[in-house]
This record gives sequence, C-alpha cells and structure tokens, in this order.
Amino acid sequence: MAIEELIEGFKQLTQRQQHDVINEFYKHLVQGEIGISSIKGESDKLPGEKCPYCKSKSYVANGSLKGVQRYRCKDCGKFFSETTGTALEGLHKKDKFSKYLWCMFMGYSIRECASETGISIPTSFKWRHKILSSFSEIPDNDFRFVLSVLG
Repeated sequence: MAIEELIEGFKQLTQRQQHDVINEFYKHLVQGEIGISSIKGESDKLPGEKCPYCKSKSYVANGSLKGVQRYRCKDCGKFFSETTGTALEGLHKKDKFSKYLWCMFMGYSIRECASETGISIPTSFKWRHKILSSFSEIPDNDFRFVLSVLG
C-alpha cells in the first residue's frame, strides 16, 4: 500500500476511525523490533521481548532515564530501553508524536506539521523521515488493521 493511498483513505475516515489508525501505527512505532511495551504497570517480561543486540530473552530492569525504563542484558551485558530500535528512540517530545502522526496522515507539509505540533521544522523533518523509514519496513500483509478500518 502506497503512502499516498493511505493518506487519501485516512482523510475519508471518521474521527474515531482516524484515532484507531493512529493508535495502531503508534503501537507499531513503539514496539518496533524488540516488542517492548511502553505501557507502565505491565509485567517486566512480555512474550516476544528480547535484547536488540544478541536477541536473548534474559535481561533485567536497570532503572530508568528520563521516564524511560532501561534494561541490562544478562548474556551480552549491553543496556537498552523501551524505545531502542523504534522510531521513538532519542525523541525528546514523545507526547507530541501521535499528534504529529495525525498531521502527517492528513497530508500536512513538514512546516504545517511543525506549526501544528509546536516543534521546530528540522525536528519535523527528522520525525517524518523516521516514520517513513519505519513504515517502509512493515510488510504489506501487516497493514491488515488499516485495511479493516478503511473498509
């Protein structure tokens, strides 16, 4: 599915359907390759979680940094966090990211997205490219949730 088709279909959805699509994409972006949930209060060990470096499932929580849970792999000794390997890695304004996704799906320009979300234009450019590169890694059959919402 081309991004242009996605944007056209998104604009035709109801507000509730748009919200559902944004939530699904956000979930994909947060879970990324390592599949660690950012939802607080869930079990430390969720099925499918693994070290992004050695793929081991043997790790321990190791504090938090700026509100993000950190982990240490027992096998390779490397540290990683909930956002390692995801589009949210290194973002300072994560609270504005879902609004940015909505603006992007509405077809706003980089400048309009920046203005609407209250971020700088260079940040808007970086976020857009993080999102697009993350979407390019999604196999077409994983767009099922979008197709189900689009009808």
